[in-house]
Amino acid sequence: LECSSLIGSVMANTGDFKSAIALYEKALSIDPTHRFAIYFLSGIYRQMGDYEKWFEYFKKTGWQDEETVAALDSVFREEGYLAAVEMTIKIDEEAANERYIDYNILGIRYLELNDYDRAFDYFEKAYDIHHPNMPYISVAEQNYEQLRDNPRYIELLKKMNLPLPQ
Repeated sequence: LECSSLIGSVMANTGDFKSAIALYEKALSIDPTHRFAIYFLSGIYRQMGDYEKWFEYFKKTGWQDEETVAALDSVFREEGYLAAVEMTIKIDEEAANERYIDYNILGIRYLELNDYDRAFDYFEKAYDIHHPNMPYISVAEQNYEQLRDNPRYIELLKKMNLPLPQ
């Protein structure tokens, strides 16, 4: 089970979404509540632009309570994917003083809105706390191609001793 999920993340990071989806679905056939598989399927479908599937899995990640997810569902259905992303950001930022918020995820969400300054504010916070997913900032799974020439991106890669964009 864990092996399928980990291999799935490798496949997703190399851009082989079809193989990754098959592995995650295999993991979910064994354990339908496997949070790692659910989370990564949500992310893969987001990257593929299949926002219906993204939302199907995103709702299962346990991100918020049922009432909040229902409100997000309304926004998603009425205003679209980017409005839903904005809502998730707002909810997480408002909760920052009360609970842990994932700076890396907030950075990714701001990238989707093309707000690079806010994205890097969060990526730098994630770096400062040694977020375990920060090394993945340079791989295909995170879809950072639009940042190749961004000075803050290059500086962050240098700080982490990661390869610079080619």
